[in-house]
Amino acid sequence: MLQLTTTIESAIRWKEKLLANDKYYFKTLLPSMLAEDMAVVYVIFDKSTDEALYVGRTRKLRRRFIQIIYRAINQQQG
Repeated sequence: MLQLTTTIESAIRWKEKLLANDKYYFKTLLPSMLAEDMAVVYVIFDKSTDEALYVGRTRKLRRRFIQIIYRAINQQQG
């Protein structure tokens, strides 16, 4: 039971550390605002409910963000 408690406490501290970091919002984000090799865990939320829709991680957020933009533009044009 002690190991489970320690694991839960560690997860809570990790979550709090993540939430205390800088936040970037896709609505106002530009690729130039991101470092080339920015490794992150990212969460996409529903703005109306604050529900987490997707949690991901990437070693290169700038490249991933450009891929997401490119895909969204192609879907709108398609």
